[in-house]
Amino acid sequence: VQSGRRDDRTQYRAMLDFALRGGADVILVQYLDRFGRRPKEILRRIWELQDAGVTVEATDEDLKEELVLLVRAGLAGAESKRISERVMVNIRNAVAKGTHVGPPPYGLRAVYEGPRKVRWEIVPEEAAVIKEMVRMRLEENLGYWAIAQRLTALGHRTRRGTTWASESVKLVLSGAYLVGQLVYGRKGKQAGDLVRVENFFPPILTPDEWQRLQEREA
Repeated sequence: VQSGRRDDRTQYRAMLDFALRGGADVILVQYLDRFGRRPKEILRRIWELQDAGVTVEATDEDLKEELVLLVRAGLAGAESKRISERVMVNIRNAVAKGTHVGPPPYGLRAVYEGPRKVRWEIVPEEAAVIKEMVRMRLEENLGYWAIAQRLTALGHRTRRGTTWASESVKLVLSGAYLVGQLVYGRKGKQAGDLVRVENFFPPILTPDEWQRLQEREA
C-alpha cells in the first residue's frame, strides 16, 4: 500500500528486522522492486539478507537474471558519475587556463577572426540596461521582480527576445563578469572549489559600483 521508493515503510522495515533477527529463512516477493527503485538500494538489501542466511525469491521474474541487470545498472551509474566528475575537472582546468565555457554573458560578445576568438567586447545597448538595473537596485532599492517589471515596461528584452524575469535580473547582477572576472563554480561551495580569473572580460561596472552592489546583496 506504500510506494517501493520509500525505505521507511513501516511493515517493510518490520519485515527486514524480523528476518535479520533470524525470524525467517526465505522472503518471497513478486518483483524485486519492492526492495526499492535504485539498483544500489536493492542490491544492498539482498546482500544484507543473504549474509544473514535469508534467501530472497521472486515469483514473477528470473531472480538471477534480474540481479545481473541490477549489477550492470549499478556499474553504469557509477561510471556515469565518474564521467561527470572527469568532465567537471576538465572544465575547471579549461577555465583556470582562461577559457570561457557557455554562451557569452549578457552585456558582452565575443569577437572572432576566422575560427578563433580573439577578444571580448562590451555590447553598448546591453551594458546600458545593466547600468539601469544597478541604478534601480542601488538608488531606488528595487527588488529583482520590480526591476524586471520596469525593464519590460520600458521595452527592454533579454538577449533571447523575452521579457525580463526576476531570476534573469538576479543572474545578471550577481555575475562577477560585470567587473571583468571569469568565475566557474557554484556559490555556497568551499572557496577552493571556485575558479576565478581576474581581468578576463572588459568590465561593465567600476569596482566601486560592484562593491556597493555586493553590499546591497549581503
